[in-house]
Amino acid sequence: MDHSAADDNGPRKKRVMVLDRETHLERLKAARLKRNPEGHFISAMYSSLVDGIVTDPELMIMPLDDHAIVRGHAIFDTCTLAKGRVYRLGIHLERLFKSAKLARLKR
Repeated sequence: MDHSAADDNGPRKKRVMVLDRETHLERLKAARLKRNPEGHFISAMYSSLVDGIVTDPELMIMPLDDHAIVRGHAIFDTCTLAKGRVYRLGIHLERLFKSAKLARLKR
């Protein structure tokens, strides 16, 4: 299905398709590979929404209705994993818990 988009200057020439799930995931993967041909640099992501670790880059997403997106009420951290261990884990956890407390995030 496609829809024409219009603005104040009249109709646009480009048609915008409404994508089904499979087409969306295929295009998302193609766009990511175009941007980074050597593959995704993030190996895994913990999702509190499903309480699990996601390893498929196309599934490393946050819903638009997530409180972190809608209100900007969230904390984020990244870390380096070397030889199966998180580099300076203690510092990451201290910063994460301090940030959560300051943001008044509760489990």
